[in-house]
Amino acid sequence: MQKFFNHLAFLTILVLFVGCMEPITSGVIIKKEFVPEHEVDDPDIVIDDITIPGGTSIVPDAWYITFQKEFEDGTKRSRSLEVSESYFNEVKVGDLFNIEWKKHKGAR
Repeated sequence: MQKFFNHLAFLTILVLFVGCMEPITSGVIIKKEFVPEHEVDDPDIVIDDITIPGGTSIVPDAWYITFQKEFEDGTKRSRSLEVSESYFNEVKVGDLFNIEWKKHKGAR
Protein backbone atom coordinates (compact mmCIF):
# COMPACT_ATOMS: atom_id res chain seq x y z
CA MET A 1 0.00 0.00 0.00
CA GLN A 2 2.88 2.36 0.80
CA LYS A 3 4.28 1.75 -2.68
CA PHE A 4 0.95 2.82 -4.19
CA PHE A 5 1.01 6.11 -2.24
CA ASN A 6 4.63 6.74 -3.24
CA HIS A 7 3.70 6.31 -6.91
CA LEU A 8 0.63 8.50 -6.48
CA ALA A 9 2.70 11.25 -4.82
CA PHE A 10 5.30 11.09 -7.60
CA LEU A 11 2.64 11.32 -10.32
CA THR A 12 0.95 14.23 -8.56
CA ILE A 13 4.22 16.16 -8.34
CA LEU A 14 5.00 15.39 -11.98
CA VAL A 15 1.59 16.59 -13.17
CA LEU A 16 1.87 19.76 -11.11
CA PHE A 17 5.36 20.48 -12.43
CA VAL A 18 4.45 19.94 -16.07
CA GLY A 19 1.13 21.77 -15.70
CA CYS A 20 2.82 24.82 -14.19
CA MET A 21 5.24 25.29 -17.07
CA GLU A 22 4.53 28.50 -18.91
CA PRO A 23 3.53 27.84 -22.53
CA ILE A 24 6.02 28.96 -25.15
CA THR A 25 4.99 31.97 -27.22
CA SER A 26 7.64 32.01 -29.94
CA GLY A 27 9.86 29.70 -31.93
CA VAL A 28 10.50 28.21 -35.35
CA ILE A 29 7.64 26.64 -37.29
CA ILE A 30 8.43 22.93 -37.59
CA LYS A 31 5.12 21.57 -38.95
CA LYS A 32 1.99 22.67 -40.77
CA GLU A 33 -1.13 20.51 -40.81
CA PHE A 34 -4.47 20.86 -42.58
CA VAL A 35 -7.34 18.74 -41.22
CA PRO A 36 -10.23 18.64 -43.71
CA GLU A 37 -13.88 18.81 -42.72
CA HIS A 38 -15.06 15.49 -41.32
CA GLU A 39 -17.88 13.82 -39.41
CA VAL A 40 -17.57 12.60 -35.83
CA ASP A 41 -19.95 10.36 -33.93
CA ASP A 42 -21.59 12.07 -30.97
CA PRO A 43 -21.88 9.93 -27.83
CA ASP A 44 -25.20 8.42 -26.83
CA ILE A 45 -26.96 10.03 -23.88
CA VAL A 46 -28.34 7.74 -21.18
CA ILE A 47 -30.91 9.11 -18.71
CA ASP A 48 -32.69 6.74 -16.31
CA ASP A 49 -32.13 3.68 -18.51
CA ILE A 50 -33.33 5.54 -21.62
CA THR A 51 -30.74 5.83 -24.39
CA ILE A 52 -30.88 8.73 -26.81
CA PRO A 53 -28.70 8.12 -29.89
CA GLY A 54 -26.00 10.72 -30.35
CA GLY A 55 -25.96 11.10 -34.12
CA THR A 56 -23.09 12.81 -35.94
CA SER A 57 -21.55 16.27 -36.09
CA ILE A 58 -19.58 18.01 -38.80
CA VAL A 59 -16.16 19.34 -37.74
CA PRO A 60 -15.10 22.16 -40.10
CA ASP A 61 -11.73 22.47 -41.87
CA ALA A 62 -8.90 23.38 -39.50
CA TRP A 63 -5.34 24.63 -40.03
CA TYR A 64 -2.58 24.08 -37.46
CA ILE A 65 1.03 25.10 -37.08
CA THR A 66 3.52 23.61 -34.64
CA PHE A 67 6.42 25.74 -33.50
CA GLN A 68 9.42 24.84 -31.39
CA LYS A 69 11.74 26.77 -29.11
CA GLU A 70 15.19 25.66 -28.02
CA PHE A 71 16.35 26.89 -24.63
CA GLU A 72 19.87 27.74 -23.50
CA ASP A 73 20.22 24.39 -21.72
CA GLY A 74 19.54 22.57 -25.01
CA THR A 75 16.00 21.45 -24.17
CA LYS A 76 13.30 21.92 -26.78
CA ARG A 77 9.59 22.49 -26.32
CA SER A 78 6.93 22.66 -28.99
CA ARG A 79 3.37 23.90 -29.16
CA SER A 80 0.58 23.56 -31.74
CA LEU A 81 -2.03 26.22 -32.45
CA GLU A 82 -5.02 26.47 -34.74
CA VAL A 83 -4.61 29.38 -37.17
CA SER A 84 -6.68 30.92 -39.95
CA GLU A 85 -6.42 29.57 -43.49
CA SER A 86 -4.85 32.82 -44.71
CA TYR A 87 -2.17 32.78 -41.99
CA PHE A 88 -1.49 29.09 -42.69
CA ASN A 89 -0.94 29.89 -46.37
CA GLU A 90 1.28 32.88 -45.53
CA VAL A 91 3.88 31.04 -43.43
CA LYS A 92 6.19 28.14 -44.18
CA VAL A 93 8.15 25.59 -42.18
CA GLY A 94 11.34 27.26 -40.92
CA ASP A 95 9.76 30.70 -40.44
CA LEU A 96 10.02 32.39 -37.07
CA PHE A 97 6.75 32.57 -35.19
CA ASN A 98 5.64 34.81 -32.34
CA ILE A 99 2.19 34.58 -30.83
CA GLU A 100 1.98 38.41 -30.77
CA TRP A 101 2.48 38.51 -34.54
CA LYS A 102 -0.33 36.00 -34.96
CA LYS A 103 -2.72 38.24 -33.05
CA HIS A 104 -2.03 41.13 -35.43
CA LYS A 105 -2.32 38.98 -38.53
CA GLY A 106 -5.89 37.93 -37.80
CA ALA A 107 -5.11 34.32 -36.98
CA ARG A 108 -7.34 32.44 -34.54
